[in-house]
Amino acid sequence: MWFFNYFASSYIITSAASFIYDTCTNSFKHFSRSKEEVINSGKQMLPTVCVNLFGVTLPYSLFIENAIRDVERNDYGLFLNFAMIFCVADFLTYWLHRLFHHPRFYWMHKVHHEYVNPLAMGALYAHPIDYFIVNLGSFTLPIFIFYPPDWIIKSITILSVSITTIQSHGGYTFFDDSHLKHHKYYKVNYGLGIMDRVFGTFR
Repeated sequence: MWFFNYFASSYIITSAASFIYDTCTNSFKHFSRSKEEVINSGKQMLPTVCVNLFGVTLPYSLFIENAIRDVERNDYGLFLNFAMIFCVADFLTYWLHRLFHHPRFYWMHKVHHEYVNPLAMGALYAHPIDYFIVNLGSFTLPIFIFYPPDWIIKSITILSVSITTIQSHGGYTFFDDSHLKHHKYYKVNYGLGIMDRVFGTFR
């Protein structure tokens, strides 16, 4: 269960730290909430977050581990693996995210957009199908394309989950706010940066 352990630990630690911080102060935040608002929002998100973490991520993590267990891994090193995985993940995130903004699929994706100003734990607050395809699919499909070593998968998992939780959804002024703008304006910043610039949706 190593993949799940790295994924879940990164998410739980960063979202819990952010939650505690948000209940204590509004310093360095793009928007302010009272302690009661933070707690109530957390309570509303928690059931869906638990479904996605334990009902979706856990079994899929076991599938990933089993599928790559006996596969020969590449020896491209950290930086080349990171660059290749980032480019493919950006491409997938961008197009799958845009797909789920289509009216035919938005009934699922709108769950994630219930919070115009999200909390960090909202990184996993989404319809389970939307979460599996747009989030987990975009993030993990490169594993099955490049077959990086386990240590690289672990490193990228920690980095990606932490950034998605704290930076993309935490609302802190000392981090990039591109995903916060997506929550606010809807039709911008679908991907990780490159594809949005290519297709003119970066803001």
